[in-house]
Amino acid sequence: MTTENHPQEPRLLPWAGLDGKPCYLIGDGHGPVTDLADGLEELQLCTAIEVLDHSRATLNQPEPPPPPNSSSSPTASPSR
Repeated sequence: MTTENHPQEPRLLPWAGLDGKPCYLIGDGHGPVTDLADGLEELQLCTAIEVLDHSRATLNQPEPPPPPNSSSSPTASPSR
């Protein structure tokens, strides 16, 4: 992210270019590309918080019951 002290410091954007390489923005920290990057980074952070919340809820659930007994299901035997 650009700062007041280093307005021309390249900012790593939250997307890759068509060739898969990182994209950087050099500027004063204002403008439509900066606004787009800020919005996408905010969305990514909100999504990460939701994923963490779901993970915590899943980890706090009691263990699931064991799988059904597999001895009654047919097993494939190698053909000879």
